[in-house]
Amino acid sequence: MKRIITLLGMSAILMCSLCGCMRGRRGETQTYDTESILTEEDIQENVHDDEMTATTEDVEDESTEKITDKATEQVGQMADEEYAEYTNMYYEILDSMYQMICAGPEDYDYIDGTNGIGELIMSGDDNVLEQVGFTFEDVNQDGTVELIIGAIYEDDTTYQSQTIYTVYTYKDTPHLILEGWSRNRCYLLEDGTFYSEGSAGAMYSIFENVKLESGATEVSYIDYYFSHEKDENFEEIGFYHNQTGDWEVSVSEEMEEDAYWAKSAEYSEKIKTLTFYPFTSYEYTGAHED
Repeated sequence: MKRIITLLGMSAILMCSLCGCMRGRRGETQTYDTESILTEEDIQENVHDDEMTATTEDVEDESTEKITDKATEQVGQMADEEYAEYTNMYYEILDSMYQMICAGPEDYDYIDGTNGIGELIMSGDDNVLEQVGFTFEDVNQDGTVELIIGAIYEDDTTYQSQTIYTVYTYKDTPHLILEGWSRNRCYLLEDGTFYSEGSAGAMYSIFENVKLESGATEVSYIDYYFSHEKDENFEEIGFYHNQTGDWEVSVSEEMEEDAYWAKSAEYSEKIKTLTFYPFTSYEYTGAHED
């Protein structure tokens, strides 16, 4: 199957001389080096050390308890059996994300699917566990529930958001199908397809609509839109569309600028709001529970 083109930072495209360097890692099975991630014991020791360094921790602990209690209520909205089944399916991903967040910026090491979360971790913010959440959604109604990891906006006690960092589907093992970050914003649409958009100034922009077919472990294109220079002097911008995901003028149809942006706005109106379980509510397993 044709490799899917992701919306990488557009500066990377320029550095690669516009030669298709936007191709990503969709459809690859996620693997982890468990030796490079902190153990649960290490995490607990770090938490204990932090608690001993400041008297203000008591107040912060009360706040965290309230968040955790609220998150537990959120879990109650899904049947306990379903929640346990889904977290068990994706325990490797969830455990790894949890450990990565707890480890902090000094130990962050990028692996597929962590770019968006990595941006938060590297910012030095100490509330990342509260700002990242997960949920489960059978996006294509094929009986397999996908794991969606996304942003939880600060001070939002509803845990609702539209911003997606990572999407996995499951077939024998978890498979990464989408990854989003600040320059590659990903969303789930009401019809169960995905919408992504990215840009690098006025000259280059891309937005795309992709879907996950029943039983598939890679997404396929529905529509792909991009802007591109029309002359060697970079003085005129063209707007193009194809259904193959190729950032290539020769295989695309040109369209009017107004129609281009109208299509982008049309997709934006169909973005679905998701309710996430914050990672403060996640119970690290460390091992598969059959």
